[in-house]
Amino acid sequence: MGNLFYELKRRNIFRVAVAYMVVGWLVVQVFGSLEGALDLAPWTVPFTVALLVTFMPILLLWAWAFEITPQGLAKTYEVDAESSITAETGRKIDRITLVALIFALGYYAGQRQLEALRDSGDRPVRIEQSIAVLPFTDMSPEGDQEYFADGVAEEIINLLTKAADLKVTGRRSSFRFKGQDVGIDEIARSLGVAHILEGSVRKAGNRVRVTVQLINAADGFHVWAETYDAELTDIFRIQDHIGKAVVAALEVRIGAYAGDPEVVGTTSMEAYGLYLRGRQFLAARGEKNLLNAGHLFAATIVLDAEFSRAHSALGRVLALAPYYSASADLDREDLAIRAIEAAETAIRIEPSNAEAHSVIGEVQGEYFRDFEAAEAAHLRAVELAPNDAEIANFIGDFYRLIANSDQALRWEGQAAKLNPLLMVNLEELARVHYLRGEFEAALPLARRAIALSPETANERVALILSLIDSGQLEEARGEIEAFAALAAATAGHLAGLEVRLGLAEGRTDDALRAFRALEAAASENPWDSHLAMVYAVRLGQLERAGYWAETAYLSNDPDLFYPYHSLRLPEDWPQHEALRAAFDKPDLKRLFEVRRRNLEAVAEDSDE
Repeated sequence: MGNLFYELKRRNIFRVAVAYMVVGWLVVQVFGSLEGALDLAPWTVPFTVALLVTFMPILLLWAWAFEITPQGLAKTYEVDAESSITAETGRKIDRITLVALIFALGYYAGQRQLEALRDSGDRPVRIEQSIAVLPFTDMSPEGDQEYFADGVAEEIINLLTKAADLKVTGRRSSFRFKGQDVGIDEIARSLGVAHILEGSVRKAGNRVRVTVQLINAADGFHVWAETYDAELTDIFRIQDHIGKAVVAALEVRIGAYAGDPEVVGTTSMEAYGLYLRGRQFLAARGEKNLLNAGHLFAATIVLDAEFSRAHSALGRVLALAPYYSASADLDREDLAIRAIEAAETAIRIEPSNAEAHSVIGEVQGEYFRDFEAAEAAHLRAVELAPNDAEIANFIGDFYRLIANSDQALRWEGQAAKLNPLLMVNLEELARVHYLRGEFEAALPLARRAIALSPETANERVALILSLIDSGQLEEARGEIEAFAALAAATAGHLAGLEVRLGLAEGRTDDALRAFRALEAAASENPWDSHLAMVYAVRLGQLERAGYWAETAYLSNDPDLFYPYHSLRLPEDWPQHEALRAAFDKPDLKRLFEVRRRNLEAVAEDSDE
């Protein structure tokens, strides 16, 4: 045995094996990296590995049987010990191994760095206590219960968001994979989660079967699985049981989760069906979808007036409606009052209804300008549902409204983290960075938002403004041209961007021509009035600026109140009688006073 070991060492068998494995590993890694770029067949890498494994024993047998000599290759038994140069050959093999090892370590370090960059950019970083709930599959005999299957999954998401230590991906990101043939690991990487909950619903008559599996994305193994067969009226208890089982399996703190599901549910399955259909329309947004959602939630309440979530959902529809309709016939005060009433009814039935508190915060801040009440309601909502992406987004919008950029950054960032594939959240986070003058942070977020929804138009504004204000005018011009080519592009925004670029490039005459086009667009669409106001100020046409400020206020142009295109305080503007008169409104004065305090606090913090 000792002689065998001596011969293996003398004939450099160990050295050859080590060198072969290092070089082979490097070859496999390079092939794996180039597979996508070179459009290689999917079997290329496995075939390469099989080939390398097959040839390894052949190479070792060759190294045993043959030896390199100064005269060339010779059979080992023909070379006498005194003329053998195996020691020198061994040193050459060591040098080859060392070089290959250096390349391998460099390649490995480079790949890790690229992965880290991808995690910090295009893909969110996985968090161990995190989960995405995928849309459940409709397994009903008629295949007509998709809305019900989606609703069950969404309700489980809402339950899980109350677990304080669990990151829960929002519906509008996790449902993005609906109907797509994407692997669990790829979904988890895209959403930045460690676990996936998937399942199916089979509804037949008054019976329902719900099957769920909690999967560890790292290895694809099931952490927990269960099948529930029950009467349809037990659906809330099933959802509650699934939520608690997931929380227990992941060993996270339950926080505000506990509660009797029957208190917040409904005993009417017809009401529950209407509610789930309404949720589908609410998630889709848009004027017509919100109108449909409102009708369905109202019908739900007729069937069961004690269904808390139907009241809060109706409140959300009423609060959102003014931002999806520029109709002059819309009674915004009536909508605001009814939204508050619906939310307060939901809270009376279910005090821990986070959505209801969020609705009150939205309406108090956006319409009634009671900023203390609004902040209290928003904070209560995030306390009750700390990982609800939509609630985080609404409180972020509130802090953006009152110019508290630190808190806006915190909550818009939380919303983007929980809903990483939702264009709106990324774009609004980009807006916050833009307002803070952090263009380098705003640009990648705006680009990611556009990549998720290339057909969107007005949401490109954050990218274009960041490019202009950071001096990247050539790229900004290209983006404006791309914006103009989109079917969804509005004449007002396009003209406003052309004014902005013309001024940045010193083309005043072109900017004035674009401004005339902007005024024409604002005459047709009152919600472009704030743009006309802003660019009238930039062009020094202060009388026109005052006119458009008054028009924007009277038409409830929502962007008048958000510091995005416009400046944040009246004193930041040129002083002119028309502008002073436009801003001399009680609710605007309250808004400006809150903004003033917040901006002063930020200035004091920066001085310290």
